Amino acid sequence: MGMTASLNNSTWAAAKNYSPKSCCGYGSRGSKKPFTSKMLGGKGYHLQQLVLLETPVPPFIVIPTTVYRKVINHPMLNPLTQKSTSLISLNDLDKIRKLILEQVKLPSTIISEIEGFLHLLPYRSTVSCRSSANCEDSIEVSFAGQFSTYLHLRNLNEVVQGVKKCYCSVWEKSVLDYRESM
Repeated sequence: MGMTASLNNSTWAAAKNYSPKSCCGYGSRGSKKPFTSKMLGGKGYHLQQLVLLETPVPPFIVIPTTVYRKVINHPMLNPLTQKSTSLISLNDLDKIRKLILEQVKLPSTIISEIEGFLHLLPYRSTVSCRSSANCEDSIEVSFAGQFSTYLHLRNLNEVVQGVKKCYCSVWEKSVLDYRESM
């Protein structure tokens, strides 16, 4: 899931230089590890490519898709999320979303990196959390508009909840139905 900040050019400097260790950030352009679309999802990967081309984009960090996989493999979620899509009931979907929001914790390293990014932003800045799934957009299929976006998030707790809500949006019936129709 990605996070971008809407700032004017004069306030970008510190946030643009932020280079997190686990996430991909605007300042990661000199990173030794190669970032792939499988690792960052479509939007995240293309944001990074725009940075490499020196195209103006807002400061951002992208949480790797491996974090989502860790969340989904949580012992409380695994029995529900490993079912065949056609066997997941509406009740299962509600349970999955509730567990993600209330029981599952993001890794502390990711929370620290989000917090580090937020501290670099000017006072009263807001950020958005957007999906950047690696299945989201490809030559064969587009998931545009299927997953949720959360805007105007003001603090660490709101952003962490926004990330979790983006994860929950993968488990909406409409998304599963769309995926099944492919």
